[in-house]
Amino acid sequence: MNQNQRVKLSKLMSVALRHDPASFSLTLDQDGWIPLATLVAGLQTRPGWGWIQPDDVREVVETSDKQRFELVEERIRARYGHSQAARPSYQPVEPPAILYHGTPRRNLSLIRRSGLKPMTR
Repeated sequence: MNQNQRVKLSKLMSVALRHDPASFSLTLDQDGWIPLATLVAGLQTRPGWGWIQPDDVREVVETSDKQRFELVEERIRARYGHSQAARPSYQPVEPPAILYHGTPRRNLSLIRRSGLKPMTR
């Protein structure tokens, strides 16, 4: 698979796992996981994507510099950016002594006054 195909497949996987799984006839669990074989079957329903195999999806996961997807024991999910109800849950941990948070300067005074708050992302 060439770089152009990997990018296009990554975008298709993002739609399937983050934004509109129903359009692929996919149902994610409460943490956004789905069996790899089920994802591949859903992707294959799209015109021009019948050639997709599990190894192609693995290649996207392994070569992506953005690390958008997580693959564990033949189950896959999007790591972040869900616009659907399924959002990964994580165990709380003690934050490090120094924690970095990227934010626009215009928000800095509000964050200093009220702290970081969970938002829509």
